[in-house]
Amino acid sequence: MADGEGSVSAEGPVHVLIDSTRLEVYGAGQWLEEKRGARSRRSWRELHLAPDADSGEIIAHVMTDQDAGDASQVEPLLDQIDAQIGQFTADGAYDGNPTYDAVVKHGADAAVVIPPRANAVERPDTEPPTQRDQHIAAINTRTDE
Repeated sequence: MADGEGSVSAEGPVHVLIDSTRLEVYGAGQWLEEKRGARSRRSWRELHLAPDADSGEIIAHVMTDQDAGDASQVEPLLDQIDAQIGQFTADGAYDGNPTYDAVVKHGADAAVVIPPRANAVERPDTEPPTQRDQHIAAINTRTDE
């Protein structure tokens, strides 16, 4: 996928993995500064990738500046994917209701696999409980035993 437009040739829902990596930006002469010990403020970009877990093909990508949070890029990534989402897997940086809500918009029955943060709490006002609330409750039950 070279042009940034999402397309998946697989039949049925896809299992999307999402992660990001930091890319350090070096300007003219910065490597010399580094070599001679001079300190300058480093700038970097973040590359957010969404590969299909089954094929390994990158089906969505977004490049952001250093001020964009990981979770804020879920919607732009999923908007590039034409297929229905069957499962969404990401690390704890993506935990939060906005991520779950974005995934559900792209696949109402999608399984979301994200480890909740250590301080995550259930939302008491949701009925039935969301997937995230169910995950938090399951973890809390196991740690209380």
